Amino acid sequence: MGLVGRKCRGAGLFGGASTGWAALAGILSFPLGWCWVSTSASADLAVANHDSNVVLVLAGKGASTFGTNSEFAESSSAAQTGNCTFCWRNRPIEHCRAMILTNFGGYLQKSTISGGEPLRVVADWGVLVNIGARDAVGASFFLSYDSGDGIILGPAVRYRRWLSSTQSIDVALGTPLYTSDYEAALSAYGLVKYNPTHWVGFAVRPELRRETSSDFGNGTSSTRSSFVISAGVEFGWIPGSALTVASVALGTALATLLAEGN
Repeated sequence: MGLVGRKCRGAGLFGGASTGWAALAGILSFPLGWCWVSTSASADLAVANHDSNVVLVLAGKGASTFGTNSEFAESSSAAQTGNCTFCWRNRPIEHCRAMILTNFGGYLQKSTISGGEPLRVVADWGVLVNIGARDAVGASFFLSYDSGDGIILGPAVRYRRWLSSTQSIDVALGTPLYTSDYEAALSAYGLVKYNPTHWVGFAVRPELRRETSSDFGNGTSSTRSSFVISAGVEFGWIPGSALTVASVALGTALATLLAEGN
């Protein structure tokens, strides 16, 4: 299985070349928006960076050549047109087959189970697979935090409708598996998000948060529900990844300081 460069337009990809060069190129190229494409061509590896319109080809026994995209397309009869297998910069099926989601956002929310401030942050990471020209499906795992209900973790199934090569609408439905500040019952967590471009979206999260309270003395339990709706902005791609990492680092540092203070 060879790898050849093509017009992935800034999408990142994990490819399947067997050489050490391929692995190194993948590590270095992924954050820069480069793309690898699996084909049946004889080239061992090609990496295309279409922001600078330069193509690097490692073919045969390690020979290296540089050239523009058009030169590469004209000179490489072995190259086959195809889409990227795995993209970090999300695009429709003509550019990507599957996509990584690295979303992080801030929200204002109305009411919670436990009260508290209206501010909320959400990290939502997962994978989407383009199943048609305008449709993608997948799954993600979300982590939410607010001062009232604490940490909420859970999975979600997702659907994306492409409006253009960059604009899309996401719809998701999930449920919490873990909550830090209350005993959660099975409930529906929704998401509707408009993405004007691949790295930012405007979202609404309607959620039915259900809390179970148990009276072990009487052997009874009760459930109360609270409808929570949040509206905010989510960032994806590099900004979303950077914000997630920074938030985890900050939260860890604050938790350590509080633990040492106690």
